[in-house]
Amino acid sequence: MEDANGSAKLVLVAIQKSRAAIERMQANEPADDFTGLTSALVTLERGIEERFPDARTYVRVGLDVPVT
Repeated sequence: MEDANGSAKLVLVAIQKSRAAIERMQANEPADDFTGLTSALVTLERGIEERFPDARTYVRVGLDVPVT
């Protein structure tokens, strides 16, 4: 389960970065419609959080905390 939570956290971080990128693209290209992509990311995020409720609190050594 530890590997699954680590992978799920990676996906949640990628979703967060993707949403930030979409916000920047919308600011630069306000006429473009990113609704479908944003909706898909929200759905994916909810599914990950439901299936792996401990993913957000999972600590990845070297990424979330320094290697000691």
